[in-house]
Formats: sequence, C-alpha cells, structure tokens
Amino acid sequence: AVDSKSPRKPCTEGLENESVPPDKNSRVNTFERWSTFAVDSKMGRLVHRGEAGAVFGELALMDETEVRKATAQCSSDCELLAVPTSAFEPVRQHIREVELRKRYFLGISVPGMKDVPEPVHNGTAHPAILFEQMLVNEGHVFIRAGVVGEPVFYVVNNGSVKFCLRQETGSGESSQVAHDILHRGGIFGCLPHPAKEPFSIIADSTPCEVYRVSGQHFRSLPEGVLEGVHEKLSTETAKRLRRICVSKRMGWEYQQQYQKRHRPKDEIAAELLSLSSRELRTRMMQG
Repeated sequence: AVDSKSPRKPCTEGLENESVPPDKNSRVNTFERWSTFAVDSKMGRLVHRGEAGAVFGELALMDETEVRKATAQCSSDCELLAVPTSAFEPVRQHIREVELRKRYFLGISVPGMKDVPEPVHNGTAHPAILFEQMLVNEGHVFIRAGVVGEPVFYVVNNGSVKFCLRQETGSGESSQVAHDILHRGGIFGCLPHPAKEPFSIIADSTPCEVYRVSGQHFRSLPEGVLEGVHEKLSTETAKRLRRICVSKRMGWEYQQQYQKRHRPKDEIAAELLSLSSRELRTRMMQG
C-alpha cells in the first residue's frame, strides 16, 4: 500500500535536507516532509499573510488524516516554533473531552439539541461549535432594558444572571432591582421579535460563564433548535412579565374552575355524531 503522506513527486537525490530548491530542475522536501516542491511550483492564490504570532497548520494537530486546505510558504527569512502531533496528543484529548461535556450540557439545556445527530467524518460540524464561550464578571450587562437589541441568546454554564427593572427609591434616586435569577442551564436573550427589551439582564456572579450564539449564526442552527429556543424565550418572558408587572388580578386564577363547568369534550363529540346530518358526521370523521 502507498503511504497517503508520501510525496507524489520525489525529492531530488542529495537535497533531502535542503529547504529551498537551488535551481529550477530540483525538488526539495517541505518542512513536514509529506510533500516536495520546486521553484516553479504553483502555490495558488494568496489568501492570507501571517505576521509574528500567527498560528497555522493547527488543523492537522486535531486530525492528521485531514487534507491540507492551503499551502504555507515563507515570504522572508522566518523563525518558527513547531509542535509535533505526538506532543500535542494530551492537549487534543483534553479538547475532545471538553467538547463532549459541552455537547452533553447543551443537549440537556437547549431545546432540540439532544435530537441533533453526531457529525460524521468530513461532514457538517455539530451545532455546538456555534456556542461561543464567554466569561465575564459580576455587573456585566448582557441586555439593557428599553433597547431593541441585536439577535442573540445565551446559555448559563456557570454562575448566575439576574433580570432587573429600574425602580425609584424614596429619596428620588433609582436603582436596578433584581426580580428573577437564572442559574446553570438557564437560557436568556433578546426577544425573538423586534421590540424594546423589558429587562436588563446582568451577570450576578464572578465568574459568570455563558455560551453565546449571535444572530449571524442563527441560520446555521438546526430549525428545531432555533424554534425551540425562541419559544422558550417568549414563554418565559411572558410568565416573568405577568408575575412581576401585573398587580391587578384579572380572573386568571379562576380559569380552571370556569373550564370545569363546561361539558366534557367526549360527551359533546358523541352528541354531534348522533345527529341526523350525514354530511356533518362524514366531515367530522375526516378531521
């Protein structure tokens, strides 16, 4: 079998340790020795130019079978620090474990995430990659009341956040008063429709760690996940507003008793089906 990492064109004999071809007729090894190149090798269109501190080639550390997406070539004399795959293996294993824990947490916290299938090799990435980690201190304002915010939602991973309304004190001053607190697994964000935000949502602990999904990534989320999150945000916001802002009872507490005074649905359906109208019975049976 041919090694998939072997160069398609061999290195010129005697130039195995050279880094730059001495003439147009010679080929030398690349730094990682998986390929060779010549003076007239076509490297393709320039897509990025890195400066000091830039990192490249990191995808191979995560999956050494991954085909290179671009060629990296020195445009001047360079001093590089290289990390071999063998030395990176403990870090790679740790990253994978962290990613699996993140997926499990999102699966039990975010509506629809547990139904997302695991990605296949070279397939679409798991949507958990769209949830960016964000670490802030107590007092950080995620969402400000009275402002129409940009589409975004968050999942609390560690710490807590509070929902606040500004209220005036007896001395005429105003302060933020917390009316609700979310802990690990809680979801909050801007309203799903354009409207001024009813609450200021503020970090209530140090540290406060959340996963953030910005509006630009909404289309990349599975439809069931995005709809589930929007439904949850709308439902919880409505409950929170009713509990905090409605001071006069409107009869909602008697709704269940009112329904009990009505006849059971089964009894009504049976009576309708017993009517002499054949057309009515036929249409009702068809749904």
